[in-house]
Amino acid sequence: MHTIQRRESLVGVAKQAGMVVPDDPYLDGDYPYWRLFCTVQLDRPINSENDLLHNAVIIAAIPDDRIYSVQFSDISSLLM
Repeated sequence: MHTIQRRESLVGVAKQAGMVVPDDPYLDGDYPYWRLFCTVQLDRPINSENDLLHNAVIIAAIPDDRIYSVQFSDISSLLM
């Protein structure tokens, strides 16, 4: 699947997890949760929508005061 299709396929799952997603999914500057979710998912295989939702919920649960400082190593063991 191409990167464009993959990013667009993440929109519904991110919204379901409670993330605010930009109207244009390629404008991610003011959407730190969306940006992190895309960054983490775009290089991972998509095994099922449940895996995507699991990862989206993990990222959406990061406290606002940590979203800009969270490291991949902080969350990698929790992701599918």
